[in-house]
Amino acid sequence: MLSEFEVIRNDIRDTRIFKKNYVLAINKCNSCLKLLNSVKNKSIKSDKWFCYHNMALSNKKLNNYNEAIKNELLAMNNTNGKTDFRYFSSLWMIAECNVLLGNNSEALKLYSECSSFYKYIEDDNLRTCIVWNKAKVYKNVRAMLRLIKIYETKNFNQVVKTYGDFEYDDILTEMYKDLFNQYVESDNRSELFKLTRILKDKTLRKELRLRLVA
Repeated sequence: MLSEFEVIRNDIRDTRIFKKNYVLAINKCNSCLKLLNSVKNKSIKSDKWFCYHNMALSNKKLNNYNEAIKNELLAMNNTNGKTDFRYFSSLWMIAECNVLLGNNSEALKLYSECSSFYKYIEDDNLRTCIVWNKAKVYKNVRAMLRLIKIYETKNFNQVVKTYGDFEYDDILTEMYKDLFNQYVESDNRSELFKLTRILKDKTLRKELRLRLVA
């Protein structure tokens, strides 16, 4: 990425992740793209990918799933294809949007493609997250619980960019919440109480127990 745009990139990240002003983040991405198109004699593909990807992440937060998919398709055009991790970050986002649109079969196909890539590059962290997403689509609570144990045991501690810069504990929190929601959907009260007992995160345990009482 071009060093002269680092301040702009950081501002976009800050607006999306911390300020959670997704409309403003999209506007800033569009402004950055206009600046990039004026750059001469330099490779701008990585920077353009960053803008389109962040637009997709913001549109997903705004529930604009079809627009997010369009953003990611444009982002993918600014990668080196199926040898580029950014290509699969975009593919992952498209899969997530398909789940939210109810297109589970398409999402599973895209998740499998991502899983194969992460297996090839031996990134157990990202592959575990992808397998988790597939288990969630299938509503396979046994697999979900097993994957949580794997995630905890292996003590992954990388930042997972595809998740919008979530870190280790954030991902575990989302996993437990997803599993909790599956138990609620199936009205499995015994597993719900068991889940709240094994939680190490006291804040999350309190939050989920309050939901049980409600």
